[in-house]
Amino acid sequence: MKIFYVLIILISALTCAQAQNPDVQFIEPSKKWKLTSVNAGLGFDWANYENMSLQGVLSFAKNPDELQRNLQNMEEEATTFTAGVALYASASLSPFNYEKNAYNQNQEVRVGLTLYSPKEAMVSFKNEVMDTSIVYCNVHSELAVEGAYILKGKWGKRINWSIGLGANAGFTFGNQMILMSGKYFEPGRHPSEQESMQEDRYDAKNVYYMRAYIPYGLSYQVNEKVSAGFEARGGVGVQMISGEDSNFMQRTGSFILGIKYLLD
Repeated sequence: MKIFYVLIILISALTCAQAQNPDVQFIEPSKKWKLTSVNAGLGFDWANYENMSLQGVLSFAKNPDELQRNLQNMEEEATTFTAGVALYASASLSPFNYEKNAYNQNQEVRVGLTLYSPKEAMVSFKNEVMDTSIVYCNVHSELAVEGAYILKGKWGKRINWSIGLGANAGFTFGNQMILMSGKYFEPGRHPSEQESMQEDRYDAKNVYYMRAYIPYGLSYQVNEKVSAGFEARGGVGVQMISGEDSNFMQRTGSFILGIKYLLD
């Protein structure tokens, strides 16, 4: 009951203050943010991992014992670079400026989803004299939620620029371990190019990702509603597997061609 009386007193005090000072304005919650645009893009995504080893690749497997093979007299070749294609979809919101009593034109918060195509973590064991190879490979796709704070402006009437700070978090699906065996293949060649390569597939664990990046880009204002251009991203990240050590991404990046449709 005491809390009820306190609330009545606070509401009465605020009402009196508003009546005595007509310059005081209460901003409705719906006015704090305004949806200003929707965005879509197609891009090239890549990552460079701190390390990649047989132990690291086997940590993806649900049953690592199923992938044990005789690797004596074979030379290890690890790939720390992964790349793929990604689809981007997001919405931009502008914050309300209480001093100017208007929405900011040079700032926005962007929230969206990113769908990453399958990428490979791979370690190869080869012996040229024996003309043989064994390749351990983990493949998965990823869906990530992302957000970014963006500063933006114009150069002239048609060119838009932007730069900001962003982050995303994702989980994987379609997780598979692939064990490929066949003839020796030259460094830099993909094992799938071998005609006689045999593939065995096994179950793999879920993987989780976190990234922090700096997005920057340029676009051309086609008309009042539509702009088209590119965005580049550079940053760092971490790959996490439940119950296993994390693997850091020393560098991550994207190059995106996209389109923006203005709503206001």
